[in-house]
Amino acid sequence: MLWAAGNWIFDAASLWLFLAAYGHRINPVTLFVAYGIANLLGTLPVSPGGLGIIEGVLVPSLVGFGAPSAVAVLAVVSWRLFEFWAPIPIGSLSYLSLRLQRWWSTRGPTQ
Repeated sequence: MLWAAGNWIFDAASLWLFLAAYGHRINPVTLFVAYGIANLLGTLPVSPGGLGIIEGVLVPSLVGFGAPSAVAVLAVVSWRLFEFWAPIPIGSLSYLSLRLQRWWSTRGPTQ
């Protein structure tokens, strides 16, 4: 439970950093409300990982809470690239290294 709460907090904090990087500082409580609503609706079984739903809810929520629309779009797209897509190549490389290690241990050079 604590791990899940920490995951949400750090994930929302990274979104806050992306918003700040594009020049808009938002109240953290407001951000948690928008982030929570988007993630709650992202659990609907419409698309894998809430793709499209989270972005489609988060951008208008942030705009409604005062963020400029261009900043909201840039921040949310950048955050999703970092949060959702960046771990995929890292995970793929980890998987390949484990498979190669297993292959090497069973078929490697004999002594």
